[in-house]
Amino acid sequence: MEKRDLNQYIRAKRQTKISAHVIVAAIVIIGIYVVLSIMNAEIPHLEYVAIGVLIGCIAANIDAGWSIVSKRELLGIIERQIQKDPDALMYLNEKR
Repeated sequence: MEKRDLNQYIRAKRQTKISAHVIVAAIVIIGIYVVLSIMNAEIPHLEYVAIGVLIGCIAANIDAGWSIVSKRELLGIIERQIQKDPDALMYLNEKR
């Protein structure tokens, strides 16, 4: 595997971890918001925090190609590896 491919793979793994953490944080904060809303607790600016977390969650999961590894790049890595391995090519031909 080429060094460039390895770097993209590492970036993709890091991207997945960050995305998972953002989702968990969003769920926790929105859960707290719902509980506090049910209890009629008056906390200033809580709505803004909840909306900000939702926007952050969406932004962290956008696959728009800004410094994150796109699906196209990952598929390119996989395709190059398959083309280098004759057994993988035979396996793919059997599955088609």
